[in-house]
Amino acid sequence: MISPNSSPSATNSRAVQAPKIAAASPSQPRPSAASPIRQPSSVAKAASPSGASQAPGTVKLASQSADETPSAPETRSISTLRSVCCGLLLLVLGMLFGVLVNEIQWVDLVEMDPVLEHLEQWLNDPHAGSEGGSAYCADGLLIEGPARTGRNTLIFLALLSWTFLGVAIVADVFMAGIEQITSTETTKTVVLPSGEMRRYTVSVWNPTVASLTLMALGSSSPEILLSIIEIVGSGFYAGELGPSTIVGSAAYNLMIISAVSITAVSDGGKRYIKELPVFYITGVASLLAYVWLIVILVYNTPDIVDVWEGVATFVMFPILVYVSYRADVGDGKPPVFADDDPEGAEAAAAIGYDKNGREISKNDVSRVLALKTIEKLSGEEQLAAVASMLLPPQSQAYYRKAGMKAALGRNALDSAGQLRADIMKQESSAVDARGECRVQWAQSWCVCREAQGRVTLTIVRHGDASQACSVYYDTKDGSATEGVDFQKAAGLVSFAPGVTLQTVSVKIFGDVAEERDEAFTVVLSKPQACQLGEATVCDVTIQDDYGPGELHFDSREIEVLESAQRASFKVVRTHGCEGTVACLWETRDGSSVTGLGYVAASGKLVFEEGVVEKMIEVELIDTGMYHRSDEFQVMLTSATGRVGEKAVRFVDDSVSRKRRASIFAVAHVHADSERVAKVDETVHLLDFSLQQKPVPELSASSYRAQLEEAVQLPDDGTVGSTVVWLLALPWKLVGASVPPPDYAGGWACFLVALALIGALTAIIGDLASHMGCCMGLSKFVTAITFVAMGTSLPDTFASRIAAETEPYADASIVNITGSNSVNVFFGLGLPWMAAAIYWASLGQEHDDTWRDRYSGEPWYSPGIDIGFAVPAGDLAYSVQVFLGVAVLGFATLIGRRLLLGAELGGPPVAKWLSAVFLVALWGVYIALSIAHEGE
Repeated sequence: MISPNSSPSATNSRAVQAPKIAAASPSQPRPSAASPIRQPSSVAKAASPSGASQAPGTVKLASQSADETPSAPETRSISTLRSVCCGLLLLVLGMLFGVLVNEIQWVDLVEMDPVLEHLEQWLNDPHAGSEGGSAYCADGLLIEGPARTGRNTLIFLALLSWTFLGVAIVADVFMAGIEQITSTETTKTVVLPSGEMRRYTVSVWNPTVASLTLMALGSSSPEILLSIIEIVGSGFYAGELGPSTIVGSAAYNLMIISAVSITAVSDGGKRYIKELPVFYITGVASLLAYVWLIVILVYNTPDIVDVWEGVATFVMFPILVYVSYRADVGDGKPPVFADDDPEGAEAAAAIGYDKNGREISKNDVSRVLALKTIEKLSGEEQLAAVASMLLPPQSQAYYRKAGMKAALGRNALDSAGQLRADIMKQESSAVDARGECRVQWAQSWCVCREAQGRVTLTIVRHGDASQACSVYYDTKDGSATEGVDFQKAAGLVSFAPGVTLQTVSVKIFGDVAEERDEAFTVVLSKPQACQLGEATVCDVTIQDDYGPGELHFDSREIEVLESAQRASFKVVRTHGCEGTVACLWETRDGSSVTGLGYVAASGKLVFEEGVVEKMIEVELIDTGMYHRSDEFQVMLTSATGRVGEKAVRFVDDSVSRKRRASIFAVAHVHADSERVAKVDETVHLLDFSLQQKPVPELSASSYRAQLEEAVQLPDDGTVGSTVVWLLALPWKLVGASVPPPDYAGGWACFLVALALIGALTAIIGDLASHMGCCMGLSKFVTAITFVAMGTSLPDTFASRIAAETEPYADASIVNITGSNSVNVFFGLGLPWMAAAIYWASLGQEHDDTWRDRYSGEPWYSPGIDIGFAVPAGDLAYSVQVFLGVAVLGFATLIGRRLLLGAELGGPPVAKWLSAVFLVALWGVYIALSIAHEGE
């Protein structure tokens, strides 16, 4: 798995530290740009009263007690998943042990129970299978074919599972070498807005380029190498495992990993994709990659991959890298000039740079301060938290390592990552807490006619409706008099759990005399187990005006702060309130764009008899911009309803009351002035010229340190973790034998680990083929299920931890789309290009061998030219099914962005429905692919 948005960081032997900051003061000189970031001791003391019981650089959130330490984000789901894996491994090993130790004397028990007789027969008697009716499997590249017995099924299932664990551990070592290679640095000289010249140390590798090249090879190395080894090992004939595994992994990545990431965010919390251009490019590329497979396998030279097709497939890989790079370094927007927009230029101007050379601006500081959890922190705690959240995103290597630690019972995150995780977890709780119970009138103004005799008013409850609550109401005189124009009404209105609407009724007295309009009020007070909302007073007007009325906005333009969370538009009904009328409404983009500045919405307003106002509320997305000034529109359309010959109409008050088919209102959204002041204060205190990314220790710096880490016991000490540790120990010792990443700039680690992964992948290919053969499964079915899940499981843990820790969804979602693209363009493109060139260069002497191999295939004809044959068959159908479910999967993510404002998290019901739907799509893909096999 890859993340085009992740940032490669240097890997060395320095200890992992929490973000450190320096408070600027007149008496304290600014350190040089080359010096390490210093943190005053008061920052550590702010989190720990004693100042000694806590390691320097560790910051506790205000909500944590002094004797409380942040816990690793190993949620119950990760623990449960690890326990299930342990249980399955123990079950398989237990059965294997029983079979191997003296072969269990089933014969003594056969006469006692026919079930045991059947079991003994299944375990020991070879049975004919799909491979030509043979009772034995075909030989693999390294392992000879076993007899098709139940005993061998268990043996190869256990060995395959254990080897998956090994390749995941060695792949983490491989990623550490890649991280060291991509951490090459250089110095950059810039001129800050103040005119001061500074030098910064920045990474040579662009994060997106690193992620789509070396990181891609590291995170998807088993799938890619399986495809390469299968073709080369078979004499450049196409195999079934490699391509099918890549398609199966793509389905697992998009559906299952997305579902896991969506549910990883705490209830109420949200994570949205920050770098949308990269997501759109890799997302479209991940679909076009599989469309391209259909084109070359089914339509153009069916079942044969020509040289130009193989070359074109591989060339799409560097094209994807370049286009993604351009999207990453420049979003296509024109620069902001101070003369045109001085406030915008100030907000976007760099006040410092991070380790990857990305600018840190006041906008970035403002976005962090917008987090509710950080708003609650005090003084130096807040400074440390801001510094931590401004760190550039960690690389996929970091989260792969953290995911394996979590799976093996180790603390997953370093102190800096733990602080980010705690902030994001508490931020989700703060967001969820905003759903408190509020009671108010459904409308603050209502009109009725004397002839009605009674007016009915609606009280609505917003937010938490799980508990009972109540509120008192009472009528008050206005120009209308109690006892003359209306009958006094007062009382207690109760809401049972789950009830959100209640009504009250007031009797109206009529007379025959003509008189002007009169009004009275109904007031809400004395709330119990709830709070009063904004509309606590409802004005009731008694009038003699008949007809359906006219609809228009109470105000054509409204001003709103983005911290208000929503923009409210009032639609009023004037010059008549007779009958029921309605209209449709929808939001329209202005300079504020759907999904970035606000959540798109639409609906229908229904004005019952006497109701003269309705509210439209649109959820705002708090961008946290230092200077924000944008707008969007709400449009009213399709007015319906009439009384007699009179039909309701729209009135646009700004155009001389001219009738229109639709009318607009505009919301102008501005930044919060208090936050602007806080940003200025924070920028003054933090020394951003020295902002550096803490170096996560992805691997030890010497052979001795690697061996010590390999034998280190799990942190939690549970039985399950200990069992997994024992199973992983041999592989951890193998990983410890790889040269440390510090050697030769990471290249020694890279090459040795790559060779080990290649060897393990060759073994996995044989084990998977033999296991599927013994179970009666074809290589195709084995690849899209067991092999695809086994190679992708480490990325599942990595994406889950990234979703919990990162403030954005890029590290969890964008890596999926990038990985699925690169697996086709590089994982299939490279070996297919080589195989196509190989067959095109051969002479006539290989013609007979090729024709003997494929003469029985339905697509073969005597006049066909020899070439690199990739029989479409089940693979093509599987790709088509994947494309269908992938479109629905992307539609789910995009729909969540438009409706909820975020791809991950959200309200509990919404996130679990999304996850269940994605898992169901994966199930549909597997079921349809298996059902079609062999047809």
